[in-house]
Amino acid sequence: MEIRDLLKNVNSSFTSREKAAQTFKKDPGLIKAAVSLLSDKDQGLKLKALYSLEFLARQRISLLYPHLPALVKYAENSQNSSANRCLAKIFCLTTEEISLKTQKEKLSFQIRDSIIETFFTWLIGNESPAVKVFSMQSLFNLKNHKDWIALELRSVLEKDFKASSAAYQSRARKILRKLEHEFSDKI
Repeated sequence: MEIRDLLKNVNSSFTSREKAAQTFKKDPGLIKAAVSLLSDKDQGLKLKALYSLEFLARQRISLLYPHLPALVKYAENSQNSSANRCLAKIFCLTTEEISLKTQKEKLSFQIRDSIIETFFTWLIGNESPAVKVFSMQSLFNLKNHKDWIALELRSVLEKDFKASSAAYQSRARKILRKLEHEFSDKI
């Protein structure tokens, strides 16, 4: 099957993304083709690829590990909020695995540092609440990889809390509680 043919029928619906994810699982070579479409000029095609890859990540994140460098590179320069939401979710699922220490070796220091930088950029930038929520959760998941992450995350969340959306505040409240608990244990 050709990747463009697969993505032609993908939209934001659960069913179409699930069908694409099932096809990726049956033919993992299509994943590389989907990731390569991120350099395509067709924004609609890029989004369809990302919708499908995000759904695949929810089911089997391990299939995306070989493609993380390309996804991170794309994320570093992406200005599309819908694309960033998909990427943020993919990386959030990746960092959940890392925080559980099941896949630590799959993420190089360089990729991890790029993800951390991208997440802080999205968290303090003009992104949608979903991107910010996934970013703060991922940064929390990576807090043990750099000494300064927890302090910087706490500072950003506290600073932006009152002026942010309800979704942002809800997740920020949970993360701030967890950070406070960890900080009190160290004193």
